[in-house]
Amino acid sequence: MLANTDGKFTQAAAIVSSSGDISRSVDDDINGIGFVTFGNRCEAKEITISGSCGLLFTATEFAIKTEDYALARRLSAYTIDSSMSEIAGDFIAYLDTADVQNVVELEGYVSAEITTEHADQQGFRFAMLF
Repeated sequence: MLANTDGKFTQAAAIVSSSGDISRSVDDDINGIGFVTFGNRCEAKEITISGSCGLLFTATEFAIKTEDYALARRLSAYTIDSSMSEIAGDFIAYLDTADVQNVVELEGYVSAEITTEHADQQGFRFAMLF
């Protein structure tokens, strides 16, 4: 952790300027690891992590939407209070439209649209019930 190194990197650390560069660097280095958005993962392989229930999760669209994949993060829009301007209110409402969610998906990110997954893909969840 950086806290244990006074925030200094080793000479071998690669400094990159974009998520795409991180993903490509990780893909090129067998020991590489990085943190990028789902839409910028390129050819790099997602890591499987253990959830609090002991199940293993890979960064799939479904696991991200159900928040089972712990390294996922939401994009949120906040306002100062309820007296925001009309244009700000219209923009916030626009973010929740199907048009915006379609663009989100087209760009390779995980939308807020409802997603279903077939029950046969939930075997580990069902196994933990018994």
